[in-house]
Amino acid sequence: MKTTSFTFLILLFSFALFGQRSDNHYPPYEIGVKTLEFKVLDINFEKKLVAFKHIFELQEGLFDGPDGEYEANPIDCKYAGMGAYPRAGVVLGIYDLEKGDYLKTFTIYKSCYDPEDCYAHEISVLNLDSAKQMFKDYGLDIEKVPKPLKFNENNENLNSLTIDGIKFTSSYKNDHENFQTISYLNANGDLLYFIEYFETFIYSGKVEVFYQAAYKVGNRVVFLNKYFRENKMYGEKSWEFFKFSPVFEIKGLRVELK
Repeated sequence: MKTTSFTFLILLFSFALFGQRSDNHYPPYEIGVKTLEFKVLDINFEKKLVAFKHIFELQEGLFDGPDGEYEANPIDCKYAGMGAYPRAGVVLGIYDLEKGDYLKTFTIYKSCYDPEDCYAHEISVLNLDSAKQMFKDYGLDIEKVPKPLKFNENNENLNSLTIDGIKFTSSYKNDHENFQTISYLNANGDLLYFIEYFETFIYSGKVEVFYQAAYKVGNRVVFLNKYFRENKMYGEKSWEFFKFSPVFEIKGLRVELK
């Protein structure tokens, strides 16, 4: 992943602008999924780390493959405690806010099309124990579960959220000429943060990148971003994954990169 950053002073609000170029660095687990729940378990603002849980199902229905159409549907692996989501998989992990990347993930339950791919109970227990030890080692308390401040969906290309009198807006732009999608986070109308995603088949699908929630402790805040790409080529029908912004600090009507 290549990153560039710079800051400058905007006279009225003194916002810190930070940008990131993403080479679509995906998480180290499935992205051809339907998310059922993405939950932040804890944030260590000193170490700039986030503990999270992602519950999802593999996609279902007809898919276009190199040999024509085929049907695939996720199955019930009979995982313990998954009665509400019988076809789901569960991933626990840590996201590094400073590097803008996934630090480590553990698949506790695997969402599967084939019964032979379902995780044995012993594997799930081993991975869960390893994940819990990882959280402990990195100073993360997964019992905290901070409450998300959710963005309102204003229209098809704009979400908004007001925190301490500052209106944050989330939008995106599909730049067909340069084969990229740019995600924007504004504060009171001024650009605060952006991510550029390089797209190889933007003409054969739809790309949306929205901020969904913010997590605030004291004056510090971090934002959760969801990337969604509809695929009209063969393979998965769509891709989706989550990223976090860097840490920002709210000082009155100013927002600064922490």
